Amino acid sequence: KGALVVLRTNTDDLASVDEFKNILGDTAPPNISAHPASEHPHRHGNPTNEYLKLLLHECGSSYRIQFEELTKRAFVFVYTDYTYMAMLIISHLFFATVTAAIFNNLTDNFTGVQDRLGVLFMCAVYICLAHAIMALNRFRGGKQLYIREQQVGAFSPTLYFIATSLADLPILIFSILLMCIIVYFSTGLYNSAEAFFYFFAVLNLCSVGAFGMGSLIGAAFDNEFVATAAIPLVQMPMLLCGGLLADNKQVRPYFVWLEKISLHRYSSMLLFHNEFKRLGALDCDVAKFGITTCALVPKRGSEVMPYLKFDDEQDAEWVMWLTMAVFVVIIKLMHLGAMHFISRSKSN
Repeated sequence: KGALVVLRTNTDDLASVDEFKNILGDTAPPNISAHPASEHPHRHGNPTNEYLKLLLHECGSSYRIQFEELTKRAFVFVYTDYTYMAMLIISHLFFATVTAAIFNNLTDNFTGVQDRLGVLFMCAVYICLAHAIMALNRFRGGKQLYIREQQVGAFSPTLYFIATSLADLPILIFSILLMCIIVYFSTGLYNSAEAFFYFFAVLNLCSVGAFGMGSLIGAAFDNEFVATAAIPLVQMPMLLCGGLLADNKQVRPYFVWLEKISLHRYSSMLLFHNEFKRLGALDCDVAKFGITTCALVPKRGSEVMPYLKFDDEQDAEWVMWLTMAVFVVIIKLMHLGAMHFISRSKSN
């Protein structure tokens, strides 16, 4: 069903399609065409490419059919790769378990604030780095097949991009959900459904951006060693400007542009906002830290962000959401543009 049979004769006289259908009887496919020997693919350029172009020209296709077939293939490609799925889930569970063991039972005091900053920042960093590497390996696994198919114009690069992006989402969301459940409730972050799903949403948006970044790097470099080395090369400056490692005075104004392209900063800032705006009173052990220190540290969760100098207009919560969403869209569009560039450059 839906097969295409092409008959070729040893001369330029077309073969009798009706006679061939009679031979096949009820088993004859509906799409049968005949071509003279002069159109044999070995007579013009690359035999495989020319032959496939001829078949595509004969049977044609639509964007709907391309999208359906590409989506089916993308889902099969992802969800029959048991090694990939197992490693994705295991790595998230391992990170969540180690994080939960180290930051177990966070307290509502000055020390607890530092620990909350640490666990939230590490969650953002892990998603940014791990998902970029995973995306790089995923894209490189199908890159050569994609190039060969683009050489014959088998499908639209845009439809391929959409189909593969949709196929990756379920397993990524599931693995992040497992990680969030373990980390969030084992460490003792603010206990509310709204705060949890806020935390979950930020990490998912971060994952989309990191996956796009890894795929973009995979498309940009043909050498796998260079592509792998480019991940930390690109992300380390973003990490340094992520908000927790370097003070704002060290970054601004000369390196402020690194803040604008730091997925780590957007994610961690939103996680900080989500946590500290909900916390109430914060204790300070005078006997341990002294009267002077306790007088200077935040007394409530809402005072933590101004204390850390994260109260600028550009650090506002709605600004972080907007800029992060725009940044993710730009990364995905760059990835799509790179795929179109590959399809054209490799076919010339």
